[in-house]
Amino acid sequence: PDGPRSRKVPGPSLVKNLETFAELVSIAVTNAKLVGALNRTVKLFRALLETTVAMQAPSDLPDTLKTIGEQLNQLVPFDEVSVYLVDWNKNLLKPIYAQGRYADEVMSDTGPISGLAGDVARTGKVTIVEDSVEDPRVEDIPGLEDLEVRQTIMAIPLKGKSGTVEGVLELYRDKSRKFTDAEWAVAEPFASHAAMALENAKLRDEQKQNLEIAQK
Repeated sequence: PDGPRSRKVPGPSLVKNLETFAELVSIAVTNAKLVGALNRTVKLFRALLETTVAMQAPSDLPDTLKTIGEQLNQLVPFDEVSVYLVDWNKNLLKPIYAQGRYADEVMSDTGPISGLAGDVARTGKVTIVEDSVEDPRVEDIPGLEDLEVRQTIMAIPLKGKSGTVEGVLELYRDKSRKFTDAEWAVAEPFASHAAMALENAKLRDEQKQNLEIAQK
């Protein structure tokens, strides 16, 4: 408090009252933080439940990844998302899902295991890029070479049960809203769901191929 109307220095009684009031404000602020944290936790569990349900549904891989992306976007807002499948045998990064302004260009961008996604695939480590233009690992997407878009990127390796990187999940948004480690902690379980979806799709493809071979 400032500028008492009486223009007198507060006495002990008033100081005591002010201290009591300050303690009550502190309790209220702490309770508000706890309620906010609880609400965020409930929202996280609800989103994870939705993704778990999606994993059980008989839908194809893009639909499953779309659900995972939509639920994640509620907690870690992003402007664009892309998921790449890593083909170690052919040294290829294959885009299998993308949403955003440049989704069509991303989906046509099959290439070698290189760039930011390639680095994350090889190291198996999460990487947060502050400015896509300043980081030499961020490669131009064919068709967008002349467009300078400054973004922050969170690139997450998608590891299977064996620990092998099966793919890479990348989130993008304007560089003024840098991704944080706290957001990575929230995104991690969703990345695990995406990795599981990739692995399940791979197993289904192998079973289909084995069945076709057995029927010949």
